[in-house]
Amino acid sequence: MKIGFFGAGGTGKSTTAMALSALLKIPFCPSTTRGVFAKYGKTQKDFSSLTPGLKKTIQLDNFTNKEQYDNANTHGVFDRTLLDHLMYMLLYCNDMLTDTEFNDLLDRVYVNLYGYDKLIFFPLYLWKSSVDDGFREVGIAHRYTQDFLIKGLLQKIKIAEPKLKYTTIVIGSIEERVQYLNSIITQFA
Repeated sequence: MKIGFFGAGGTGKSTTAMALSALLKIPFCPSTTRGVFAKYGKTQKDFSSLTPGLKKTIQLDNFTNKEQYDNANTHGVFDRTLLDHLMYMLLYCNDMLTDTEFNDLLDRVYVNLYGYDKLIFFPLYLWKSSVDDGFREVGIAHRYTQDFLIKGLLQKIKIAEPKLKYTTIVIGSIEERVQYLNSIITQFA
């Protein structure tokens, strides 16, 4: 079984994914982002000071790395999908993407999302600022921007790919979320 989590940073994806993978006894597949950024000696917090060209290079590398990782791993609970990576491309590089590049990336997202047995969306409910982990942006405005971009992409996907379905996570503790997801996955299996 291949389960993909997507949504804005700081919404509990990683924590929920680790707990669900432990319960289901399937691998937890972490986000590949930190490794790609480390290759360049950068974090997401560094992005505002980078040249536009380096921003695009890192984001394209991050996108391709995630795509290859997902293609090589067909079983587990995945913390992030290519949809998240397209969101980050739009967040940091929207003015550098041609229409052709954007459409190519979007087509690759569709292929990636169809590779999952179950997709879980983590919207930004009434969250406070994230804990500063030294890597990512934690401000609420930044996270709302991520959430709006994901929701806009989901609207596009609903029109272009109506057969692609996802579940929106419920508000609750990690334990409540895992129980909810387990009941859905048990019905699905």
